[in-house]
Amino acid sequence: MVTRETFKRRRTLWVWLGIGTLVLQYILAGASWEVESWDLVVLLSYATWFLWAFSIGAIIYGSYCWAKYKGRSGYFCLLGLIAPLGFIVLSVLKDKGIGER
Repeated sequence: MVTRETFKRRRTLWVWLGIGTLVLQYILAGASWEVESWDLVVLLSYATWFLWAFSIGAIIYGSYCWAKYKGRSGYFCLLGLIAPLGFIVLSVLKDKGIGER
């Protein structure tokens, strides 16, 4: 059985992992402008797209765990797409507890 603490740990891990990889993606995207080798530019382009997709997925999953931690529907994870405003909304939601309606 999944407890509130499990959702809390997953929320913290996945939201911060998503934000960290998004920052890394921006650094790699900026570095690709300074590279002169076309093969390396293509490699950095694929790496930035992969990191972008991973970070968005991690933020959405972390937001899903955040909504479940608050006792809300998993559809509240879509608030993670409008981060940081969505994170503010998720943080001020009243706790309903798991299983309460």
